Amino acid sequence: MSSNHWTHQEKNQLQHLVVTVKQPIADIRVGRHNQSSIRRQATRLGYLTTRPAHIDWSRRQKQELRILNKAGYSCSQIINYNLLLNPPRSAWAIRNQWRRCKLSDRKVSRRQSQKKSWQPGEKLLFDEYLYQHSRTQTVPLRAHQVARRANHPALASVSNHRYRAPKRARLKTYSPASHATPLFTG
Repeated sequence: MSSNHWTHQEKNQLQHLVVTVKQPIADIRVGRHNQSSIRRQATRLGYLTTRPAHIDWSRRQKQELRILNKAGYSCSQIINYNLLLNPPRSAWAIRNQWRRCKLSDRKVSRRQSQKKSWQPGEKLLFDEYLYQHSRTQTVPLRAHQVARRANHPALASVSNHRYRAPKRARLKTYSPASHATPLFTG
């Protein structure tokens, strides 16, 4: 925060540059004040507005929102494609109006409220647990290890990427006489 106090002359100079000359705030230099100080002083003196005026949702806009919902558009699609144009609405405003009009799917909303949220470090512990126990608890990976040892043709298509063998290969039955190597050695 700047410790330089604004003098009367500096405030007049700021008013002249912002109101009369209409120079952008980014280009204004007044005394030893930095950009944040200039923007804050201009807002405090009423030369700048911090946000646009609040515009209530009209019946027509609420109806447009309902029509877009019935047409199959989701709230995020309406936001991403700027489908509500006049007046333009922020993502926050559209989401809140979507909620107020009760346009969201209740089942999805309930699932979202009940979804697992990870505490700090909890996800890393879970991933570490999965990595440590993947060799003993993952069925396709275990099947691949057996296939590699036994060179069994039905299980040969199972890879390290945990994919299952094709269905036709799993449905085939193999007689012990057709394979010279046993399935399990040891």
